[in-house]
Amino acid sequence: MPKVKSASLPVLRHRVTLTPEVSISGQTVDQVLDSVLRSAAAPRA
Repeated sequence: MPKVKSASLPVLRHRVTLTPEVSISGQTVDQVLDSVLRSAAAPRA
């Protein structure tokens, strides 16, 4: 994982609130963020 993506988890973790549906499903904030970060393409300069 690129450096920016790997630094994103600790930076964003405290800013995300899960919906009740996601919380009930057993997913954690880290799992949701990891899924989002893996699906997002890194910009190319």
